[in-house]
Amino acid sequence: MSQSDDTNEIIDGEVSHRAELRQQVIRQYKAQSGPLPSPGTLAEYEKVMPGLANRIVELAEKEQAHRHEMQRSTVVGGISIATRGQRYGLVSVLAVLAVAGVLVALGHETAGAVLAGADLVSVAGVFVYGKHTEKSIAEARHRTSDSE
Repeated sequence: MSQSDDTNEIIDGEVSHRAELRQQVIRQYKAQSGPLPSPGTLAEYEKVMPGLANRIVELAEKEQAHRHEMQRSTVVGGISIATRGQRYGLVSVLAVLAVAGVLVALGHETAGAVLAGADLVSVAGVFVYGKHTEKSIAEARHRTSDSE
């Protein structure tokens, strides 16, 4: 047997040994997402202290109920503010239109017409601006959700 045959056997043996080592390495990765640990982790907590798993689940349930209540109160508060703003806006518009009507009745037709026109243009502007703002917010949310 020549020296090159010995060298080839050594190289072949080392390559197959490395291949065996690579095949024996097993990587395991576990990820848990959400408010609760995995069932296996909960079982381990229960072994450490009986009743602990139940307490962890109750804690997650209370946190979820609190989060839902906060979201509900935010929505209800937003609706209340919007409704109040609409009422105040209506009263303001009607008051300005009443003043414009009084001006017209007293013989100041031009001043009354200008005041009524400005009042109606400002109301229309508020609606247009509101629609534009809603559209901008929706587009920003869409861009944010696309980047995630």
